[in-house]
Amino acid sequence: MSLARLHDPSTQPFREIQCAAVAIGPGGLQGILHSGVFFVDVRGRENVMMLHLEMHHRLTCEQPRAGFFWVELAVPFERARLLARFCRQIEQRYPDGKLAYALRYTGAGLTGQGEYLSSEGRGLTCSTFVLEVFRNQGLPLVDPTTW
Repeated sequence: MSLARLHDPSTQPFREIQCAAVAIGPGGLQGILHSGVFFVDVRGRENVMMLHLEMHHRLTCEQPRAGFFWVELAVPFERARLLARFCRQIEQRYPDGKLAYALRYTGAGLTGQGEYLSSEGRGLTCSTFVLEVFRNQGLPLVDPTTW
């Protein structure tokens, strides 16, 4: 699997996302980057959504925010489509957004049903959430032994 280049929505609109992509953009604090997953909603390509873990117990699914860029993975269409479905499944599992945020990442991950398995004091950051979404679908973005 390889990464395509970074896409700027001012020149390549979000509707060009085939099924799913990594979202990268400004965080809540100046100079901090935030990440999430863009995915095409079941209603069609004009309806791209962003699934991201903003902070503790704040998993959000919304329209893409201004200032975000995207990187689409070079994976077969069907794999990307399954990843988009998995994003919707995660959102449905956490309608209240209560997914744990923590800096201590232990590698505990998401189940095939989108449930996060963790112990007290453990959680994900925005970036480890993205890693877990892709890892769960057999599309690891990093080698955890060297990361």
